Amino acid sequence: MRFLTNVVQSALRLAYVFDIRLDAGYMSVDMLDFLTRERVRFLGRLKTNAVLEKMVAS
Repeated sequence: MRFLTNVVQSALRLAYVFDIRLDAGYMSVDMLDFLTRERVRFLGRLKTNAVLEKMVAS
């Protein structure tokens, strides 16, 4: 989490508004909770979900 903390602190010094994009491998509950607490907007791709894939196919 230290890396993400440093990224957020650096971004706050450089910009008024910023977003973070996360790859599916980094979409952990702890990371999402941290970003939510820090009020950072984020977008991330979820790992494949068999239930959603089945819904799309039907």
